[in-house]
Amino acid sequence: MSVDLIIICGATASGKSSLAIDLAKKLLECKELSVLDVACLCGFEDIYYFSKTFKKEKGVSPLKFKKSFL
Repeated sequence: MSVDLIIICGATASGKSSLAIDLAKKLLECKELSVLDVACLCGFEDIYYFSKTFKKEKGVSPLKFKKSFL
C-alpha cells in the first residue's frame, strides 16, 4: 500500500474515534508509516491515547497490529 496524500475531515479522536481507528487500521498496513505517523494522520494528538483507543476497539496494540503485516 502506498500513501501519497491523505486528507481527513472530521475524523478526530473526540467523537469519531471508530472512524479514525478504522482508518488507522488501514494505514498501519503501510510499511512507510510509523505508528506515530498514523496517529497524527487520524487526528490523534496524543500517541498514548491513540494506542489505548486502538487497543480498546481492536483488541491489540497498534504496534502489534502493524508487526503482523511486516
